[in-house]
Amino acid sequence: MVQDGLGRIRDIIHNIHESVKYITYNDSRLKAFCGIVEQKCLKERKLIIDYPRRWNLTYRLLSTALKFKVVFSDYKEREPHYNYALSEDDWNKVEKICKLLEEFNLAFHVISSSEYPNSNLYLPKVWRVKQVIDNVTKDDKVVNALKSIYDEYASMSKGEITSNNEVDNAGNNSSANAPKLEAYFEDGVYILDDSSNSLNALESWKNNSVKYKILSKMAADVLVIPISTVASESTFSVRGRVIDECHSKLNEESIEAIICGGD
Repeated sequence: MVQDGLGRIRDIIHNIHESVKYITYNDSRLKAFCGIVEQKCLKERKLIIDYPRRWNLTYRLLSTALKFKVVFSDYKEREPHYNYALSEDDWNKVEKICKLLEEFNLAFHVISSSEYPNSNLYLPKVWRVKQVIDNVTKDDKVVNALKSIYDEYASMSKGEITSNNEVDNAGNNSSANAPKLEAYFEDGVYILDDSSNSLNALESWKNNSVKYKILSKMAADVLVIPISTVASESTFSVRGRVIDECHSKLNEESIEAIICGGD
């Protein structure tokens, strides 16, 4: 997703990348640039270079360059051979991209920094990413998947006597007729208070287990599923995993022995 978005401003990223290379090429250029920084009384003092295969470093490149926006403009007027200056429209695009990448960056740092992350931990971050990308429309695939899972749980609960008649229509295998599921949709989404900055989905569903009996069972099963942990390097790299010659020649018996030995 990130690479697709960055691809839309590939030429802008190239100009920023080349700008940093041009300015840091020798001491005289860097000194002239730093002189403008001091005149503008900016807190930022250092430019950074990115690594194309790691989008988080590209984000740092863009976000840092954005802070030197006025400096690049003045530097162009003083340096006639500098040909990588961005237009105002280009900087607006960079600003919009950085707002999105900031949320992706925060989310991945939370997920990759924990040794045993689960859905309850990363759900607020994923929710925030979704909210930033699109806080208006609903994802039909998610709704349909929820209805399908609800049908399965309702079928398993068929015949169970409940005080709220939640599974009255479970035998019809149609979530559209499940009153509690429709009531859940009508309740709307939970809005996270920016001041609290915390959300415990499991605790919330526990408190609503009487109101939403089947849905709370679904939540208890789904939200405790651990996600796959990956090294931070792998998280931010767009390069696929490379199996070296030694590992690619292991037979089934050796692989089984290694897996059993590591368990």
